Amino acid sequence: MTITTRPAFRLATASLTALILGSGAAMADTWRYAFEEALDEVQGVYAQKFKEEVEANSDP
Repeated sequence: MTITTRPAFRLATASLTALILGSGAAMADTWRYAFEEALDEVQGVYAQKFKEEVEANSDP
């Protein structure tokens, strides 16, 4: 007795398997900081403090 499957079913099964296996992978984003104010102005000081807080609370 031979069981045959349709190509569409095999493709769907392979796609679902790849999705399940790939969903456990870690994903990371790279954030960049940019501001136009001088470092001694209010926005510049805030931007630096914000950057320090984010880096202190992020994975290396």
